[in-house]
Amino acid sequence: MCTNINVLADLMRGVMPKNLVFLQLQLQAIYSIMVASVLGFGATMSINAMYIRYYSWRFQIAENSSPA
Repeated sequence: MCTNINVLADLMRGVMPKNLVFLQLQLQAIYSIMVASVLGFGATMSINAMYIRYYSWRFQIAENSSPA
């Protein structure tokens, strides 16, 4: 059984931990890789969407603030 303390000890020794989904959910390795891939892709797409909305909002404010 692997606990968070073991993961921290491995990090202190410089050993790279296994997939965190694999450790936390105790799934088979292939399923944990698939879940981590989907979560990573979802996080990337969400951050990208927020980035696009934020900069389009800033551009819209800069465009509307001109008095002419």
